[in-house]
Amino acid sequence: MHKWGLPGDLHCPLCMIHNESRDHLFVFYDFGKQLWTRLQHWMQSQPMHACTWDQHLTQVIKCAKGKTQRAQIFKMVYTEFVHCLWIERNMRIFKNASRDHATNVSRDHATIAREIAYVCCVRAPPRISTVMASFLF
Repeated sequence: MHKWGLPGDLHCPLCMIHNESRDHLFVFYDFGKQLWTRLQHWMQSQPMHACTWDQHLTQVIKCAKGKTQRAQIFKMVYTEFVHCLWIERNMRIFKNASRDHATNVSRDHATIAREIAYVCCVRAPPRISTVMASFLF
């Protein structure tokens, strides 16, 4: 957003250390990497290890290609992963919070991964819901 001329802090609102960028969020940021690794383990898929944004994007495209059950599951889970990172980011920026408001405890990557798994299982179409039900968290 800084490149578009919008004012604001350049630091990542999630880690408050590095500058915010897609590379940081999806490739270098430990929280994002741990969350994605947890989800890959849940999906019983091969871990994606990318060193650059281009490698990450290439791997995502490869896994999402086609109409197989695996590809559909991947697309659903990856989309929810991106959405949850964005929500967590916005919570920290606009509400100055990163907490589960019911318990007032900071949310960790394992909690968010479990929420993503739940949402994906609930939203899954019948064609893939039986496969997803076989995944153990």
